[in-house]
Amino acid sequence: MPDSTFRWEDAEMFASLANLLSLRKEACFGPTEREDEDTEDDMDSAHARAGGDLKRRFLDSFAKVMSRSKGGKYVASVALRESRDVDLREPDGVKVTLLVARNEAFRDDDCNFCNKVERLLAALGASARKHMKSVSCHSRMAFYSISVAFEELTETFADPVAEKALWEAMLHYNEPRLKQYAVALKRSVLAFAGCGYLDRIPPYHLAQPASNRLGVAAFCDSDAIGSYCWATHAAYMRFAQAHIRQFLDILSSGDKGEQSHLLAEKAYSIRRMKSVWIFIKASCDDSDLILKLLSDIQFMGRLRSGYHTLVAAAETIPGFVNLSIKLVNKPPRHQFLQILPPLDSLFRCLGLPLNSTTVREYVGDTTIAAAREDFGKLQEDSMIRIRCHAEIQLVFYIAQGTHPKTMTKEFYPYIGCSKLCCFLCFTFLRFFGQRSPFFKVRGCHGRVFPRWSLPETSGLHLNMCMELLLALRETSHYMSCEVTRAVATCLLTTAESSAGMTDDYSAPSPYIHDHHMKLAIQSKFHALRTAMAANWSNKAHGALANSEAEDKIEFTQYSCSPSSSGKCAHCGRKTSRKCSKCTGPWLCNKACEDTYDFYDHNFRCAIRRPLDSADYLERACWKNEIPDDIDTLEKFGFTKFPSAFDQRNLLDVFIGLTQMGIGNRELRKWQQDGMLVPNIMSAYEGKPKYSRRAYYKSFREKLYILNRIDTEAYTPDVLAIARHHLDAGDQFKDLHELVPDAKQKSFLLYAILVNGWHPDPSHPERSSQDLYYTFGFCLCCDVHAERELAGLYRTLISKCSFQEFWLAYQSHRLVSLMDAKGLGKARQNIRHLKSFLKTRPNDWCPTVWHLRLFTQSQATLPGRHVVIDYGFLNCETVEEQLALKEIYKRLLEIPRVDPMELHAACINGQLYSFTRKYLPDLQRRFRKLMKNLYPTDRNAEGAGKWRWASPVHCQSGW
Repeated sequence: MPDSTFRWEDAEMFASLANLLSLRKEACFGPTEREDEDTEDDMDSAHARAGGDLKRRFLDSFAKVMSRSKGGKYVASVALRESRDVDLREPDGVKVTLLVARNEAFRDDDCNFCNKVERLLAALGASARKHMKSVSCHSRMAFYSISVAFEELTETFADPVAEKALWEAMLHYNEPRLKQYAVALKRSVLAFAGCGYLDRIPPYHLAQPASNRLGVAAFCDSDAIGSYCWATHAAYMRFAQAHIRQFLDILSSGDKGEQSHLLAEKAYSIRRMKSVWIFIKASCDDSDLILKLLSDIQFMGRLRSGYHTLVAAAETIPGFVNLSIKLVNKPPRHQFLQILPPLDSLFRCLGLPLNSTTVREYVGDTTIAAAREDFGKLQEDSMIRIRCHAEIQLVFYIAQGTHPKTMTKEFYPYIGCSKLCCFLCFTFLRFFGQRSPFFKVRGCHGRVFPRWSLPETSGLHLNMCMELLLALRETSHYMSCEVTRAVATCLLTTAESSAGMTDDYSAPSPYIHDHHMKLAIQSKFHALRTAMAANWSNKAHGALANSEAEDKIEFTQYSCSPSSSGKCAHCGRKTSRKCSKCTGPWLCNKACEDTYDFYDHNFRCAIRRPLDSADYLERACWKNEIPDDIDTLEKFGFTKFPSAFDQRNLLDVFIGLTQMGIGNRELRKWQQDGMLVPNIMSAYEGKPKYSRRAYYKSFREKLYILNRIDTEAYTPDVLAIARHHLDAGDQFKDLHELVPDAKQKSFLLYAILVNGWHPDPSHPERSSQDLYYTFGFCLCCDVHAERELAGLYRTLISKCSFQEFWLAYQSHRLVSLMDAKGLGKARQNIRHLKSFLKTRPNDWCPTVWHLRLFTQSQATLPGRHVVIDYGFLNCETVEEQLALKEIYKRLLEIPRVDPMELHAACINGQLYSFTRKYLPDLQRRFRKLMKNLYPTDRNAEGAGKWRWASPVHCQSGW
């Protein structure tokens, strides 16, 4: 039963640090992971270009619809849950639930609007499903053919009554925001007309630079005029003039409510017209007015764009027939147990003196008195008016009573937001999920808002409570790192807004590869994979997404207005000069450029030296993850520890050093001088606050391992920690001397589990792949499930002797042993574990499990049985092999996909239609690749399987 309670630990210190960071007016903190959709005008295109799907666009659009007026209190967030119910009439028994949270509490008009939208979207979904069935019956089209043609059939299947009612409801609900947009658009249009720009036609040569920048040398906005060229230029300019004059006609009408409605529809209809963009740009010589008018048109048309996204989602995404919308109640305000400390006390806690130098360095260009006064006001205000942002409200509501496994299965891993997330919300979501985030968002503007809080929540499952606590601790650590960074090293941002791009770095120079060859190779590989993924995704909703993509490309080129100056990232002086190599951070001169040494910039730019192990270690510390660079692991002592727990502890020691202000230069020198350990101890012993921490005490206890001088001859004994489980006669034997094979493999599994790891299928050692397969890790859809199974085995190890374990494994009685030790319920959480572990020699084993192992490995081709059953025999190129492997990997990592259903599709010859059901963006070319020899007689022995010679000797099947 869920009985755990999340409490915001050390809340006073957290809130004080957040308030301190919020005083840095011009700084952009922490992760600058902004996707291209960092605008508020039209999110559709960004998702299309980034490979996003219709669900993401829908969630962002619905969040914007629920943000009915401007201002922070109307910021909204939306999550989507897809639950299965066999009693539902909806195909596949899917029910969609939307969870909506907002900074300001919801009122009756919000509830009424959502009830109406719920009914209308369900009606649109039902209408689309009804017509789909009709078309299927009459034309006998296959499911995949319907999916491909669905968007073309949407207009035919539309329910005009429901669509009209939905648009009217959205107009009425969003009237406050529309009126605000209408006022801004009116000012811009009247200013444009007042300067006489509507009274003349710009010559062709003035229009060319704009068209070239937009990449629209030839386009067709009007069939009557034809393609744009020199001969049709004047006609297109008059065409654009007429459309802009229609704004004036609408604005001159008497009804203010009707004005905003008509303006919204008109702005949407012309926002894609390249002739309008060219006319405005070529006519006007006021760059501020150009930007203002174009952005106001985009904002005015935003609601209509969201309407089309909502309709497309209702008619396309399964489950909308049974749609329900739940408004999340705003949680109670957090009550601090103590008075929040003043600035002097906070600086003492941070180990910093409060003087003019530290104020300028860690707060900004202000005086001590002003900093005290501003910080004191924030602290006092936080005691009264602390806020829980919509994204956090949503996460805690979902977490309440939800198991992490349920979350990954039923909740779509994305939260739609009406605005970009703040630094603290983005960071918390980034760490919510031990292996990877449960939820992603469309971006972060990098600002820290004061009075940020977390709600205390009861009724949590123990595992979910731990996930929340870990996210809080990681966020606290990340924020502590930001606080101890000088203001001059914080990345500057030109806009928090939703209308302007805030891209901190331009594309790196080509010669970055000279110093970063490894990174360049990785970059090219990831670029290829991204291109492939984007190609697959763009097929799903091509017409809608592509048109929106063109809009966004155009708009960002007009709206990107980077600052002409900023503070030097090294010395803090005002400058108009950026890094000469990557044009990233502001660096006032060559000396500052050569001296500036921050890990984020080092990895982006062609610095004057090659990256080394100290750079990779510093980056790992800031990212709070064990380094993935072999050289770094060896030089800084990680490889001396076989245990994952000890390696994590060593990383915490290095993270503590970065919090003290020690960077890659010091670490590099200490390591090269052979003084790494003594200098680490000296740094910690000089600061009692750090020396009292548990990870440093553990570090002191393991000094004998780090101080080994025979490092080349020394290899850590990964088996030593598990040897005490062996009988006395086996404890001094080598691994290969343990017989039979069941004992040898069981002991190797023991050693891996006790050291804090679990079998890794991507490891080049064949033994790791065999353990991954034979003990059932291939049944797991993701690393979370693998960890759950590893935890089950660790619990079993603690409850039985080694002899009991390996004998049960040899005789296929591991399931019985688990049940006997009281682990039956936990074992049932692992789907198909019972049948898999009971497979005996000469039994037929479904090849889908070998497919799962192959998709997680580094191999290029699977074993012969998988080659035949899953279409790899049809691949003619390596690219086709890798693409098909990636498709199966994506499919099997979807929690709601049952691998045995894929196995059934395999033996029925329906691999393509089954896969397209879960991956609607699947390209047509895979239909040919996924053909196999089936269907045959369904009862034929061995269909889709291969004979398992021995569960000990033939695990991987390769």
